[in-house]
Amino acid sequence: MEDQPISETDIDNSHDTLKSKIKDKLTNLNKNSEVFDEMINDYNILYQKYIGIQLREEQRQRLNTISYNQQQPQEMNKVDQTELEKKYNLLQEEYLKVKSANEKNLTDIKSHLETIMDLNNKIDIQKKKIVGYQSENIALKTQNRALEKTNKELSEINKNNETYIFKYKKHSQKLQIDYGKLLDVSGKMHMEIDKLRSQLVDLQTNSINKASNFNEKRGEIKEDKNKNNNIIINPEEIKVPNKLKYKQKIHYKGITSINFNEKGTFFITSGEDDAINVFDNNKKNIASFKGFNDIITDACFDNKEQFVFAGSLDNTAKLWNLKTKKLMSDYTEHKAPINCVKSFKNKEIGITGSLDCHIKEWDFNKNSLTRDLNGLSGCYSLEIPSDDSYVLSGHDDGIIRMWDNNQENSKEFKLHNDKVLDIKAIDKNLFLSLGEDHNIKLFDIRKGDPIYTIDDNIIKDFSRSPISVSSNKKYFVMGNNNGIIYIMNLNEGTINSIIDNSKGIGAIKAIYWKPYSSEIYVGDSDGNLTIWGVN
Repeated sequence: MEDQPISETDIDNSHDTLKSKIKDKLTNLNKNSEVFDEMINDYNILYQKYIGIQLREEQRQRLNTISYNQQQPQEMNKVDQTELEKKYNLLQEEYLKVKSANEKNLTDIKSHLETIMDLNNKIDIQKKKIVGYQSENIALKTQNRALEKTNKELSEINKNNETYIFKYKKHSQKLQIDYGKLLDVSGKMHMEIDKLRSQLVDLQTNSINKASNFNEKRGEIKEDKNKNNNIIINPEEIKVPNKLKYKQKIHYKGITSINFNEKGTFFITSGEDDAINVFDNNKKNIASFKGFNDIITDACFDNKEQFVFAGSLDNTAKLWNLKTKKLMSDYTEHKAPINCVKSFKNKEIGITGSLDCHIKEWDFNKNSLTRDLNGLSGCYSLEIPSDDSYVLSGHDDGIIRMWDNNQENSKEFKLHNDKVLDIKAIDKNLFLSLGEDHNIKLFDIRKGDPIYTIDDNIIKDFSRSPISVSSNKKYFVMGNNNGIIYIMNLNEGTINSIIDNSKGIGAIKAIYWKPYSSEIYVGDSDGNLTIWGVN
């Protein structure tokens, strides 16, 4: 564990304490040394005396003096010798004690010196840490000054933002008031339009009743014309269109989708004006529907041509009865805009794809949700083969997912690097896909690999309009943002011909090759419908 930082006061106190202890030990050692020196001197004196006595004793014995003179010095020498031996022994004991004390003091001094060295090492470490802390403190102070400057700038920005927010709120309130006024005017205009449409329907009904006898008389002629009104029984007779045959504004704003019934006898359009129009084979408007709160993205017929099914950016889908014009169902289970709708060919079920990543199937007869599939990414396109065996969905992540009717798990085909905007069936196994990565791919679901790819080196200025396939499966068609129509050879993926549809026309938003026909129906961003056919 890392040592905790020691304050300078603690270091100084510990240092002073050790210095005092060492000073006391040295003082004691000096005192003991002085006593020891005195004892050594005394010992030396006594030792000299003892030697002198020894020498005198030896001299006395050699001279053999008189008895009296012999006895007295001998007794004195004995006494002196005994005293000297006692003092000598005492001095030796004291000497040993002083020596032991000195050794202990030396040991203590050595220990204290080691402690001082260890403390000095710690002091050096702490000084280095203090230097590091000081550097960090300087850096933190610099950062703090920078933060204070930033806070000051942010405070100024916040004041400016509050000013802008106040102005924005004031302006927004004004816009809301103006918008409310516009809504009132728009509501009144819609009421007038609905009133005029109702009058128009009444006039059409009266006209039809008055002309019924005349129509009956020429019934056979009219039936022959309908049979031959650009509908070809043999698909091999289909030709590539090259001539403008019809142009009419049918929506107040851009057309978002065009779809035909299976036989090609009437068609449906949806628009950014929140309207759905149904036309017969003579381009006569036979029905109109409204009811969404935002742009209608797609509309189609059911398999029995009894209903009109449509989806909108307001997150809902609706089902109308085509004959009675009555709203049958309002589907509100999606949580995000609906981009596409389809109906199955052999059963009364419709399907919706939404940006909430879900694909939902609806039973038209029961008005109920029958299946909810999680596509994991926003759905932009749907396709169902003619045998209704599965559903293909194109997603925001560039993946086409294949859903079997009896399973909720899907197979995945990663064909594009961006949104899959459209999928069109050629047959049960072959499909065309259009991506926002500006690629068109023909792929076989049995393999999952593209047969060919058409990129923006071939088709310029891609639009988000769908693609459409001719009934003889030889051609497909698409448009671009500049009003140019590309007719492509399906088998080779090459350009067959190019039609300039740009005169007085906006960007192409919807396109459909009429079933069993040599005609192409085109919807643009201005609400115009143009029809191209053959001479």
